[in-house]
Amino acid sequence: SDAMVKLASWYEHGKGGLPKNLKKVACLLGQAAGSGHVRAKYKLGLMYINGEGVDKNLAIGISWLRQAAAEKSIEALRDLSSCYKKGDGVPQNDAIARNLSEKAEALSKLDKICKSAYRYAYGVGVKQDLNIAVALCIVATTECPVERRGHMQDVLVRDLNWYYNKAVDKGISLDADVLEFMETYEYY
Repeated sequence: SDAMVKLASWYEHGKGGLPKNLKKVACLLGQAAGSGHVRAKYKLGLMYINGEGVDKNLAIGISWLRQAAAEKSIEALRDLSSCYKKGDGVPQNDAIARNLSEKAEALSKLDKICKSAYRYAYGVGVKQDLNIAVALCIVATTECPVERRGHMQDVLVRDLNWYYNKAVDKGISLDADVLEFMETYEYY
């Protein structure tokens, strides 16, 4: 699916010697979306909403956006919120628009926290600091929307274990409060 989405992007932008071909883009995204690729669902939804490479069809476009939003696509949540705010393809509803927008912002904040944890863990653009990486993982757990906590905690347990083991391997002492949190929740 990732390969189909990448190839679709090449056709969309005329990269790699391929001609721009939005019909081909829609076909490739349709295949990827059909196999469950979230980004493909989002992009295909936009193509139907805007009539790019396919006949304009708001109902189909909204359906793809809803599927991507249900799988926590920040972009799909934002665009679906906009549709509800304006009444484009759906009944205008400020309450639903606000709810979708709030979900998108919460996920965006969480995504930024997790990316920062990664940067500190690996020293990407910042001085490597596993204490900060672990602390950011802990913050991400508390910031995570309730409906995603189970999955997010599984991911964070994996990451925290890795960060902890990396710190031990490098002889880095983790802060006492970080170790206390990890012991309390059996993160290592």
